Amino acid sequence: MISWRQGAVGLAEPGLARPRARLSLCLVGLLATALPRLVGAQGSLANSGVELTAVDLSPRAADPGSALTLLFRLRNRSQTRATVESRLELPGRWRQLIGPARIVLEPGQTAPQLLTIVVPGRALVGKYTVRYAAWAAADSGSKVTAAVTVVVREQPRLGLELIDVAHFVVAGERFVVTGLLRNLGNAPVTARLEAKGSPGLKLRKDSSTVHLGAGETHQLSFPIETRGGASGESIQYLWITATRIGEAGADSSVTARATPEIEIVGRARVGESRRHSVPLSLAVRRIGESAGGSSLGRDDTAELSGGGDLTEGGATRVDLFARRSRTTRSGLAVRDEFRFGLTSPAADLRIGDYSFDFSPLTETRRVATGAAVRAHRGLWSAGAFVIRDAGRGRAPLKEEAAFVGYRVKPGLQFSANALTRHGAGAGMVGSLGTVFNAAALGSFDLEAGLSSSPTSGSGFAWALRAHGAPGGFGYDIRRIQGDRSYVGRFQGARQDNLGLTTPTRYRLRLSGQISSQFVGEDVLLSHPDSLPGTTLSSQRSQSTTIGLAWQDLLQVERRTLKQEAFFAGQRLGGEETAFQARASARIGSAIRLSQEVARGKLRSAVTDPEQPFWRFAFRSQLSIGNRQSYGISVQRQSTAQSESTPAVEQTSFDLTGNLQLPTGTDLRLLGSVNRGPGYSLGGTVSPASFATAIYDAAVTQHLPLGHFATARVRSMLPRFRPSGRQTILQLEYRVPIGVPGGGSSTAGEVGVRVRDAETGRGVPNALVRLDGRPALTDGDGRVKFAGLVSREYYLSIDRPSLGVGRISDHDQPTPVQVAGNRTIQVAIAVTRAARITGKVQRWDYLERQRLQDTAGTAIVETGGLADMDIDLDNGVEVRRQVTDSDGAFAFTNLLPGRWTVRIVGGALPAFHDLVSDSTVVDLPAGGTEEVLFRVLPRARKIHIAQTPALTPIKAPPSRPHQPR
Repeated sequence: MISWRQGAVGLAEPGLARPRARLSLCLVGLLATALPRLVGAQGSLANSGVELTAVDLSPRAADPGSALTLLFRLRNRSQTRATVESRLELPGRWRQLIGPARIVLEPGQTAPQLLTIVVPGRALVGKYTVRYAAWAAADSGSKVTAAVTVVVREQPRLGLELIDVAHFVVAGERFVVTGLLRNLGNAPVTARLEAKGSPGLKLRKDSSTVHLGAGETHQLSFPIETRGGASGESIQYLWITATRIGEAGADSSVTARATPEIEIVGRARVGESRRHSVPLSLAVRRIGESAGGSSLGRDDTAELSGGGDLTEGGATRVDLFARRSRTTRSGLAVRDEFRFGLTSPAADLRIGDYSFDFSPLTETRRVATGAAVRAHRGLWSAGAFVIRDAGRGRAPLKEEAAFVGYRVKPGLQFSANALTRHGAGAGMVGSLGTVFNAAALGSFDLEAGLSSSPTSGSGFAWALRAHGAPGGFGYDIRRIQGDRSYVGRFQGARQDNLGLTTPTRYRLRLSGQISSQFVGEDVLLSHPDSLPGTTLSSQRSQSTTIGLAWQDLLQVERRTLKQEAFFAGQRLGGEETAFQARASARIGSAIRLSQEVARGKLRSAVTDPEQPFWRFAFRSQLSIGNRQSYGISVQRQSTAQSESTPAVEQTSFDLTGNLQLPTGTDLRLLGSVNRGPGYSLGGTVSPASFATAIYDAAVTQHLPLGHFATARVRSMLPRFRPSGRQTILQLEYRVPIGVPGGGSSTAGEVGVRVRDAETGRGVPNALVRLDGRPALTDGDGRVKFAGLVSREYYLSIDRPSLGVGRISDHDQPTPVQVAGNRTIQVAIAVTRAARITGKVQRWDYLERQRLQDTAGTAIVETGGLADMDIDLDNGVEVRRQVTDSDGAFAFTNLLPGRWTVRIVGGALPAFHDLVSDSTVVDLPAGGTEEVLFRVLPRARKIHIAQTPALTPIKAPPSRPHQPR
């Protein structure tokens, strides 16, 4: 009989004190019925001296679907050989990879038992007992067991599957999305369901809680409404998320998601007009501003803006912007403004507040009120503008300008420009310019101008601009200079710029730029842009930048900036030299990080000592799809004033967020804190510091019919007025409107009728696309696309919208040519789909072992031929397939009619031929036809070749072997 032992402790050997042994046996007998599983192994004891030991009795942890190895030990402590049989007793559906077998143990021999079991993949969480039983082969009643506890860990997992999602939905209609939520884990779970949709979708139920046992399934249902008024294609998304709720709340590590794409389409009706509207937007805005509890004023603004093609698909575009503002001492008031632009291939017209210019030496680069026209025909071009600028406290300025250009050949053009100025700095300017474009070298622009003024006489200026990238080396050269008598923007001024960029090699790019600007003394006093009472006499600036970049990840540059000006006889300005490095990285498609470090020194023209500074900036951007984005920006700067005073430090922190909520609400948030030094009235730095905090929040609600409502709150705590909090409230309502545009003599239409080929009736609610623009047919199967320019379009029909097992003769995109102001009618036939199945069958002679086939003429089927190329052709469409391993093929979703099935490729067996390589099939609507191609062996005759007479060959005489 076999005895047992727990852990490393075994039973006492025979020979110990008998009274103690008898007492032990009595106790074991009493406890055997009450506590049968108190220990790891139990059984009858014998004097065989063989014992069973579980090496490790501590509970073993395992995951569902994992393998677990257990170690036991058998030992023969007797003086005779013992044969032991054993087995594993496992819970239901558990299995063993390596199990026990019959073991023969010599006296004193120890045999380890390494047993491997597999936990079922769907084992529930809990404790399970694995028993190892062993018994003597000659005495099965001596069975003993050793038990090990296996603890199956919790493995939570959720699965989400959508079973019914609309392929497309008509705008304004309702639909239901259904799905299945499965508990794929081994323990009960509580899940929170959340559903969010794009602005075009409105959910009637967006969240719920579900309790699921292990392996259970719950059916989901989400009623959804679409917003009406959709026209054209609109792709909307639905985000459904199931998240496990644990003791500590939502567990994002156990989540199941589904994101179906839903297409919202409108109806293009038969009577749609050829005329169209130019899209505009009317906004009404009110801004209220207050500080310290008292009102600072308000601003009421009305804006009309927008633009588009004047005619549907035409080349003429119109742009409009008009703003009218009424303010009562508001610091955010905007000025009245009006702009109207008309652009066509032959001419451009601009009226209102624009920046007008024709050439570098006659440009003003200021926003003024006026009108400009530019036109070209053939090789000639011309233009003119008239402007009036009231200025800011200066006398009104009026200018008239004109130009005439002539293109000698492609890439070479000359122009003559003229400008007359009235008011401050009155005079006339004339210039000649040329533009030369060389594809290999770049573009060159040279202009020289003369001016005449009643006060300063005649003046001269010239300008040169060149840029290009020959051989990958980029350059940008600019030089503009005018003397003090020149009438224009560059009066007594000089601008220089030189930029070079090396080609990208080894992912490195080297660039450099040098620029300078100078305005001479006493020139600014008479310049028309000068304010009354200005005592600024001259100014000069110069900057140099040299940089090295590695892709877009790392940029290093050195920058030097010098600025100098004279104001009321005093020298102002300073010099800055800095070395900065910028690094950026993108993590996946959602996170972008950037960091900038700069170190340099400042030198003021007033205080000669240098002021070292350093700056650190960190920015991050997180985007979640197209619905949410967040940004964080941190910047810190320290500037040392002198050796005796501490450094001045400044820190800023910005936080931004943009969220699109499923209810059609857009939320924008901005928070900014800037902490820096304070200043006394004398301009010196104060030890105290103040923080400027800005909080900005805006909510935009998308309303029906394309309306928008926006509410914005902005609160600012100025640095120098800690008690003067300033709050701004802005309310805006925007309405889309359309101004009727003109029809186009070149705009055409495409009318489509979808009909049932068997009944002749129209097919309603069929989804037709013209170059991706979707529309649904009406009750008679008709739809019309209007306002089309003259070109080729592709027409297709969505097969799932026709119904199960139905097909159209426009299953593939079909080209439709629109030319002129005509309506193209297209008929689409819908019918039941047909199919053709077939097989390429091989035949061979019957085996010659059969005595009755003495002639060898009987043939039998031996299987199909694989990898044979099959073509299907109806004169319009060609399809191809390759036979499978059984020689079978199948063509589905076929139009009824005559089709030709042909074998066009593949390897035939040796000495075999096709009976026929093609066949013609007439397919009825919804029918199925079967085709069989037979490959037969060739009939071969046996020819006995004539052989020459055999001539015996004499063997050479044998020689006796001579021993060496």
